[in-house]
Amino acid sequence: MYGWILVSADNDSTMLPPERAGGATCPHCGRKVADVPVDPGFQLRERGFDLSETEEGYWIASQEFKDFCDILPFSNLEFVPLPNDPGFYWFRVHSVAEYQPPADSVHHDRFCRSCHAFGAVEGFLEPSGRSKALPEGIHRSEFEYGQGLRQRPLMLVGEKTGISLNKRRFRGVYLSPLAPGRQPGVGPGALLVKAS
Repeated sequence: MYGWILVSADNDSTMLPPERAGGATCPHCGRKVADVPVDPGFQLRERGFDLSETEEGYWIASQEFKDFCDILPFSNLEFVPLPNDPGFYWFRVHSVAEYQPPADSVHHDRFCRSCHAFGAVEGFLEPSGRSKALPEGIHRSEFEYGQGLRQRPLMLVGEKTGISLNKRRFRGVYLSPLAPGRQPGVGPGALLVKAS
């Protein structure tokens, strides 16, 4: 086993209302090109999750999830308080996992000449022969999967970190093993990430 893919719940919220999206999105393909500070008017619609994400892929964490991460010996995590939602944070992961999926398993489509990135990225996320076990902790993927504004990195966690997360039974946290063998969908083997 190489580690885990962490999938979080959809919180039915938008961090980038149309009036703020201009500086953060490419005007041609619509993908997010920069993280902007927390929208002062942002309000979390669904507060029942310990980890969730907005329409644009901003991860939102509860105080309980933050407390769990604060006791971990990792410095790559950042929690930005949400002004209108005490006890909730914009959760930022700064380390990129050194994880290499096979070249034929990730497909890039619609290259944008404006932001010099692909407007759609999809594929199977599975270990290749070059992959090593993920280091303990919480990391983000090198590639951002999805399409347009919904394009986002995946959250990847080390094996023991994933086991600890699973024991806590956080609401909105779903773990899928990252292990050899290509299988469509979420489950043992690989995660099929579609650009939809």
